Amino acid sequence: DNQVNFEFNVDISSNCVNTAHNSPERIHTYEFYNENNESILLSKNYFSLNVMVNEAEYSFDKYISILVRLITNYNKISKYSKPIRIGLQKTNVCYLSDLMRIQDYFSNVAFNVLDLLQKNDGYSCRNCNLSTELRKNSTNILYNRNIQEGQMNASDGDPFTSYQVILDCIVYNENTYEIQEFSDEDGECEKFVRKLNELEFEVYIKSLTDGFIYKLTETEFIDNNIEGVV
Repeated sequence: DNQVNFEFNVDISSNCVNTAHNSPERIHTYEFYNENNESILLSKNYFSLNVMVNEAEYSFDKYISILVRLITNYNKISKYSKPIRIGLQKTNVCYLSDLMRIQDYFSNVAFNVLDLLQKNDGYSCRNCNLSTELRKNSTNILYNRNIQEGQMNASDGDPFTSYQVILDCIVYNENTYEIQEFSDEDGECEKFVRKLNELEFEVYIKSLTDGFIYKLTETEFIDNNIEGVV
């Protein structure tokens, strides 16, 4: 019955899909989704709200409100179920046709691969995986960056080398006392979630160059050297 409660509490017209994992415990995961590719995954161990930003019709404020209602209503389902971790994850994916221009868009905070290439003349980057874990008091940041060389097809069908660039940031709190303190009240819970979102935004902004940030603030983003930017 839990999936029905969440369906009504978040006020999304959705379908329910039972996607049981093939594990020894046979933990069931329920997915609630709508035509906007907004979905909620729910199991006995966790729930998550997933949104495709490039297809979203609303600002992030709407999804903060939904997430807050999920958290506070989750506590009302059972006095035996208490959250032990809450976090936000944002993943950004884009494509560069010329990796030597990566510093036009991303700062050295995110990638220093260009420095490495310049000191190793004649080499190309096939793959780059970087992962950094930061902690301050009870707040944790997991900051993942990836570059993957691959092939794409131009409009005329001719293949060309392209580089997939991924920024993935997770900000979370595992202090059960703090989580319990805010999760029972909508107002306090919203403040907490907004704080996590602000921290995540700061990491994201520090990953970009000033020039790229300026282009992103323009009414229409036009740059043929990078694709997938929303």
